[in-house]
Amino acid sequence: MKQLWRLLIGSNIAFCLLCVCWSPVPAAVSQQILKISPDPDGGRTEENGAPKEHALEAGLIFQLSTLNDGIFARAAEGQPINWLVARPRGFARPNAFGALDLSAGGYVIEQAGSLLSDHLERTQVFTLMASVTCFDGEMADEGPIISLSVGKRGIQLAQKGAQIIFRAEGMDGNLVCQAPPGERRHISITYADRTLRYVVNGLLMAAETLDEKISIPNAARLSLGQVAPSMASHWNGIIEGVAVYDRALTLEEIAALDQAQKRRIAEREPIPQLRVRAVLLDKSHVPTPQQLSPYRQSLAVFLYEVREVLCGQYEEEQLHVAHWCVLDRAALPYKDTEIGSEHILLLEPFEVHPYLESEPISTDVVEDFSLPWFYDAGGRSLGFEVDRLSESNVTAFMTRERLEQADVLRDLPPLFTAAERAARAAAIDHELASARQRLQPYRNQHAQWLRTVAPFYETLSEKLELMERVGPSYYIGRNGFGFHPGNVEYLVTAYPALKLGEEALLKSERDDFPEFKAALRAVDSIIEFNATLKSRNIDLLLVLIPGRAHVMTEESAEFRTGMDRLLFPFHHLLNEHLLRADVEALNIHEAMVDAYRTGDGPVYLRSDMHWAPRGIQVAAEKIGQRLSRYDFIGEAEGLGRRLVEESLSINFGPGTDFRDEGDTDGQPESLEVVGVRHFDGSGVEPDVDSPVLLMGDSFVEFFSGLSADLASYIAAEIGMPIARIAGDAAGPRVPRMLSMKGENYIRGKRVVILAFLQSYLFEPSTRWTRFGEPGGLTNPAFELWSDGRPVGWHLENGNVRQVELSGRTMGLELIPPNGNKRAVLMQAFELPDSALGAQFRLTLKGRSDEVNMLSCSISYEAGSEVVATVNHPGDGNWHTLRTDFVIPAQANQFGANSFQRAIALGRAAAIPALIDDVRLTGLDEKE
Repeated sequence: MKQLWRLLIGSNIAFCLLCVCWSPVPAAVSQQILKISPDPDGGRTEENGAPKEHALEAGLIFQLSTLNDGIFARAAEGQPINWLVARPRGFARPNAFGALDLSAGGYVIEQAGSLLSDHLERTQVFTLMASVTCFDGEMADEGPIISLSVGKRGIQLAQKGAQIIFRAEGMDGNLVCQAPPGERRHISITYADRTLRYVVNGLLMAAETLDEKISIPNAARLSLGQVAPSMASHWNGIIEGVAVYDRALTLEEIAALDQAQKRRIAEREPIPQLRVRAVLLDKSHVPTPQQLSPYRQSLAVFLYEVREVLCGQYEEEQLHVAHWCVLDRAALPYKDTEIGSEHILLLEPFEVHPYLESEPISTDVVEDFSLPWFYDAGGRSLGFEVDRLSESNVTAFMTRERLEQADVLRDLPPLFTAAERAARAAAIDHELASARQRLQPYRNQHAQWLRTVAPFYETLSEKLELMERVGPSYYIGRNGFGFHPGNVEYLVTAYPALKLGEEALLKSERDDFPEFKAALRAVDSIIEFNATLKSRNIDLLLVLIPGRAHVMTEESAEFRTGMDRLLFPFHHLLNEHLLRADVEALNIHEAMVDAYRTGDGPVYLRSDMHWAPRGIQVAAEKIGQRLSRYDFIGEAEGLGRRLVEESLSINFGPGTDFRDEGDTDGQPESLEVVGVRHFDGSGVEPDVDSPVLLMGDSFVEFFSGLSADLASYIAAEIGMPIARIAGDAAGPRVPRMLSMKGENYIRGKRVVILAFLQSYLFEPSTRWTRFGEPGGLTNPAFELWSDGRPVGWHLENGNVRQVELSGRTMGLELIPPNGNKRAVLMQAFELPDSALGAQFRLTLKGRSDEVNMLSCSISYEAGSEVVATVNHPGDGNWHTLRTDFVIPAQANQFGANSFQRAIALGRAAAIPALIDDVRLTGLDEKE
């Protein structure tokens, strides 16, 4: 299974939008500029006896170091540009280090040409530099390497025969240097006062003065490699470290950059390679370019039998190889290669090519996931022979055992000690005995139990019916605590099933108990997630956060004290199911009830649905007791408790959960909060490298701004900060959210704490994700419906219905609600780390008769920041509205990668709106 998760084509950010369709983005966008000093020891050199600072970023107007680093550009007015994207053409693709592999293809960077021409036409000065490796020692024709031109107008660096040449309009092409195959050359071209200087590896090779100035037309296009449709003539090599300055760098500065580039490349770990003679045994299905749309490229895994190891070491008889089979929307002939044919393959481990994780890949042929995977580094599926030289040295390949251990940077965590295992088993036994004890009244005196609890459920049912029939969005309990329908609905819907007794209840095939069926599905998903973690020597601690109506019974139904432990057998039945499956489920319900009874402080907030700091502390204390059994926790405490607690008095709110949105008279709550601090007074932030990871919904991160959230309180209990990944309603998405973080991140953990609001177990519309499944949006075009709702989408207020649009396509009608509310249709989803900082386009295809009433937005959960919004003009016509944006890198500050996409009708909307399609695409995608 260790390869399966790498096949994700989507991964974690929270967007609020009607529909999102994420497509892979080849590179993250970064505005970091390489800052290098010519003097590695001090950053200064002497000029006329005085120290001189070298700010090598001065004048930098374009930089593409690798596709992993992204693109930096600056407009002529000085503003940074962060929306440029390198779009592959032909067979172009990144290598394991993110450098541009331009064999029979190239990259186009749209709009960069006009930006650069604006600079260079104005200044008539430039420096163009790149690190270039040629693989063909002799070209029969001429192949472009870097072009900033339109037609023959502009400038170009190219290989002609065995030479690298530079040409501008009116020039035949002047020699820059020879092109020995496999040798990297750091090439710089400077131009000032009509004089060109060619610098290679820091040394001046030649200089010439031109009769006419160089002119670059405004329509010039920046391309790397061959991007013309014809592949008859192509340059075969690798480019990285591309930069353009609007000034002529000195030899000293160029030499400094050359040395910095060499150091950066020298620090890379060599890529292990394997060269084999193998026979094709089986192939995965390859989709057609039309089936693949909107994606432009895809891989397929082929199965081979190894006949001979020509270079490196390999001990297995078979291997899997991922080949490119569709590139630039063109199917490659290799997909039709005959079974039984023999091939010479140059291979690299699949996992050292991280960008492949976000590419579509066919894996039908894969049955044995323990068999190593490789990538066709030699380009056999592209028509190349394996005598093509590689940039990295061929190293002795590793055995299967070494491969499994070195699959990622980290090994699997060590096994738990006998004492740790025994303590965990004892905790599970204790919880199981407690659950069975709490179930005795329900199981053994069912009729008496029913008479005791009936008034509570009947009262809740009346309140829920009133809210649904009359329309108030909440009700206020006896002592001023509010309750939404969602706070009580899961209790009310449980009652008819509970009345029948356990035997009937456990017949999960009964369709009249959809809530309990949903809970059993959720339990099965948690059991599977637990097994996934156990296979990696990681413990799961499950914490189901009880709802306020379940804890504050006299508030929710004005019910007498002491009955709360009888009210919800579902809780104990599900815990029993989990514990018997070796899931350590920690019951905090009774501790929450005790804290509520003692009155030390509210365990839930009055004006907001979340828990109060006292409730968070109760959960943290129970969790801390469980964590204390681990040796690594004891070791942390042995270093001294490095955290302190600080009492704070705050005014929270006024919240809006339990008052009308138009009510401006809400009063804030006065709360006593204990904040967790370092000795220097700074707040406790999540530690991504901690062996303890807390995951869950918004309850997990509430009060994080005060360092009074669950992670901070757990840190205070165990004496060390922990990692945290959380998002709104994220409990069901946790397995996918964790797999999006990557195997290396996961293997750094020893314990995963999964905490979320218990009521999410009982929502039939909730889909629990699986570890390793793809991210991105579900049902972006509203083609799938169930129970009158589009699958995968959550509706707040208003209503929806499926409608037939022109051309027999199906769409969605979003119907506004009564009253001063917005109708919102949303979906939460995850993206991988590689999407952070990347460029996307938000589109809305819809029709509305009201101005700016129909909107589509996307947001991420770290602070609920809105990234982009697009609005319909309200002219009654169909429009495809677009807005381009970048998902900020800080969206991942807590590791959630979770997004929400929402379509909304404004509060004053009176007329339904029609939506055909709402998407989120990478800027290199076809809409």
